[in-house]
Amino acid sequence: MKQSEIGYEVNEKELDMTEWERKVWDDLAAWQNDVFEHNENLIRSLGDSAKEDFDAMMDCCSITDKIEVVESPDGDDQQEEFGVFSAVYVRQWSTSIEGDSYSGFTYAKIPDGRWFKIPYSC
Repeated sequence: MKQSEIGYEVNEKELDMTEWERKVWDDLAAWQNDVFEHNENLIRSLGDSAKEDFDAMMDCCSITDKIEVVESPDGDDQQEEFGVFSAVYVRQWSTSIEGDSYSGFTYAKIPDGRWFKIPYSC
């Protein structure tokens, strides 16, 4: 402990926490940028209209991690299609006691027959 300019004792470890917090926020921002770039590249690989189709499909949801490409879907068939995404399945669960917040995966069929597995929350 040492005396601060205004007379309070300052724990030196608490001062280090600021640097640690800054590193955590920097790491989080780097991870978010990596996820964003990964997902944008995957979506754009499907053609010019894919981004607009994707945004319509995922309206009001936040993408929470990297999109994966998988061989088959899980969840319930939504009986919907969005442009380049010819079928949509959803596997979700409630994340609040009110029952109005959800997380899960949207599976979107891509032109080569595989599926995007899209982690989301809304």
